[in-house]
Amino acid sequence: MLDFVQLADLVIKASLHVEGQIVHGADSGQLRNFVNTQLSPVPDDLIQWLKLCNSLTCRSGDLFGAATPCREMDIDHQQKYCETWNASGWIPIANDECGNFHAIVTRGEFGNGFPIVFFDTSLSQCHPDHLEASDLQHFLVEYLTGAIRLDGFPFGDPSIAERDPELVRFHGLPFIWD
Repeated sequence: MLDFVQLADLVIKASLHVEGQIVHGADSGQLRNFVNTQLSPVPDDLIQWLKLCNSLTCRSGDLFGAATPCREMDIDHQQKYCETWNASGWIPIANDECGNFHAIVTRGEFGNGFPIVFFDTSLSQCHPDHLEASDLQHFLVEYLTGAIRLDGFPFGDPSIAERDPELVRFHGLPFIWD
């Protein structure tokens, strides 16, 4: 379950770094169109997040949205970057300044739940390289906090395991601190 108070506070702070940015949630039509394009069930936490924030540009990258006017910020458009993502049930939710992606896994291949994986596009555009969060809440807190601090997602930081202890129950990929 998402902590909307915490996330709204982080969104406000992260959005202040980009002049003129207006943060808004997706409407029911945008959400319906998005859900209908997915080949796997969309996690409820993602729907709830998109209702709060339907795309956001941060200094450390972008958080994608549903049926956004800007194609580069749209999840459906980003899924076309690699044809296997939608077919595999991987929903891209963010990128970084280097062209890498973060995605929600929806089919349980790394364990029960909806973990977030990282795609290092210098290694592979279509296969995830690391497990980075046990769920959307933990990912968003780390991502937005990194954007506010201007140091990005905390790759290689073993203290992630302390802040997100459920991450270690997933398997099949190295953890982001490995």
